[in-house]
Amino acid sequence: MRRRARPTSKQPRISRAALQDCAEEGIVLAERLRHVPSVLHSLWFTAAVCRLRQDLATVRACSDRLLTLGREHGLKQYQAIGGIFHGWALTQSASGEEGLAELRSCVGFYGEIGWTMLALFRAILAEAELRAGNFEQAEALVATEEMGNRWWWAEFLRLRGELHRNDPVGDRAAADQSYRPLPSRRGSRLSRSNCGPRAASSACGAMRAGVTRVTSCLRRSMVGSPKGLTPPI
Repeated sequence: MRRRARPTSKQPRISRAALQDCAEEGIVLAERLRHVPSVLHSLWFTAAVCRLRQDLATVRACSDRLLTLGREHGLKQYQAIGGIFHGWALTQSASGEEGLAELRSCVGFYGEIGWTMLALFRAILAEAELRAGNFEQAEALVATEEMGNRWWWAEFLRLRGELHRNDPVGDRAAADQSYRPLPSRRGSRLSRSNCGPRAASSACGAMRAGVTRVTSCLRRSMVGSPKGLTPPI
C-alpha cells in the first residue's frame, strides 16, 4: 500500500508573465461578457496584483477605469478602490502630496463600507505615510490590527520594522523584533521569511488563485449564456 505524500507548505514559483496574463485575461473575458460588476472586479484584482509587482503603468490604467466606471454607474465602493490605486500611483511620481491626500480619503471611506483587502489598503497608505516622513500617521495605521483578518499581517510587521528603523526616535531593538517569528491566533508562526520577498510571492499566489477562479467562472458563464441579458458597459 502506497503512502500518501505529505503536503508541502512551499509555494510554487510564479512567473510574472503568467500572473500578468492571467489577470489581463480576466478583464478581457469580463469585457466580452459585457457585465459591469465582473469588469470592475477584474480591474480591482489586476490593479492589486500589479501594485505588488510595482507595475505603475498598469495600476494607473486600471485605477482610471475603476474610477470612470464607478462614477458612471454610481458604485461608490469601486470608486474608492480606484482612488486608492490611483492615489498610490501618484505617490510614486512628482504628485506625491496629491496622491497621499487621495489615499487618505479613499482608504478612510472604504474602511466604512467594506473590509475585503482593507488590510492591504491600509498597508499601502501606511507605506505612503512612511515615505512622506509622517511617522505618527504611519505608526497609527501599522498599530491597527484587522478585525480577524490577518492575511496581510506580515506586511504590517515589515512596515513596523521600517518605521522603527527610519524614525529619528525609533527603536532598533523593536525593529528587529518585528522580523522575528510570531505565533498567530491559530497557532501557526510568522517567520522572517514571511516578511520579505516570499511574502509578496505568496500574496501574488493567492491573488493569482483568485483571478483564476474569477476567470474560470466568467468563461463558464459565457458558455450557453443568452445574449443581451447583461447590461452594457
